[in-house]
Amino acid sequence: MRRLARSRRAKDRQSVGKLHDRDEKLEMGRSLVKVSSAVSITVPAAWNVQDFGRRLDASIRISGFTPLALDGAHDAAFAVSTIPLGAGLPRKRR
Repeated sequence: MRRLARSRRAKDRQSVGKLHDRDEKLEMGRSLVKVSSAVSITVPAAWNVQDFGRRLDASIRISGFTPLALDGAHDAAFAVSTIPLGAGLPRKRR
């Protein structure tokens, strides 16, 4: 089969370059860390939830991250992101 003659785009060259740089760093002993977090919003019933969802999505994208849906884990994500750790716990056990 003959290969089609086409020039590589600058974006393709940059992504290949980033992959090579990452591989070199891993070979030198550096670790690959993936940062992630769970976020959620709560709004009163009278407010437009979709509007605030779009705002949250935009904030995440502006920060340089890619939002991913937590399919099947919505309850856990809600609990983790909205309930402060230790809030409402008694100070002493009886």
